[in-house]
Amino acid sequence: MSLLDRKRIRILGDQSLRTNDSLTDILASSSPEMFRGNDVQFEIGIGVSGLLQIDISNIATLTLEVKPSADKRTDAPLMSKSIPSSELKQDLTQQLWNENDPANAHGLVTFTGTETNINLGGAFELDTWLVLSVTTNDAPGHDITLGRSIFKIVEDGTGSAEDPPNFGQNFYDKVTSDARFMQRHEDNSWVQFAQGRFFYFIQETGLWYAEIAIVVDGIPTKTLDQNGVVNP
Repeated sequence: MSLLDRKRIRILGDQSLRTNDSLTDILASSSPEMFRGNDVQFEIGIGVSGLLQIDISNIATLTLEVKPSADKRTDAPLMSKSIPSSELKQDLTQQLWNENDPANAHGLVTFTGTETNINLGGAFELDTWLVLSVTTNDAPGHDITLGRSIFKIVEDGTGSAEDPPNFGQNFYDKVTSDARFMQRHEDNSWVQFAQGRFFYFIQETGLWYAEIAIVVDGIPTKTLDQNGVVNP
């Protein structure tokens, strides 16, 4: 028997949705909703045409935002969080996603009760605007909206409502993503690094050796670093 944990909301963000199509909480078979001031986790799958996207290797960040309302969707978010590619589950399959296990999602976006303790302005419920998006690591990065929905937050009568934390912009914009993440390039293209270093590693006898360039008799020459490492 499982123990009670955070409120679960499970959503397949689908690039093929039309602009007037709404995201659905798979567990409730309805638009997502929750009580104010509760801990919540959004279990996000990335999909196309109703099916899970198996290869998400070009996704740099996944972002979930909650705006005050559909009419105020351009205002500052009431809730916002981004997770980088390093926190996305790369080996998720359609079968695992269909099992609805909390651990089987491309991304797990969590908010504490403090972060969801939104002042509803005296109303018993508030229809906010939830939107999912991703930024790719292509050059330049692509911004892709995976869907939106009305997200109902309901006053439960416990605790006291406060102004939510100032989330501001806690996700990487396209320029920052392009600068921080390795980008995908077409075949036969090339990349120039103005600063920093980039190594290729070659494994031999259980160790990894960096391929580096040195100058021999005035000629740049590729060679292997003499010091092998276990995990580059």
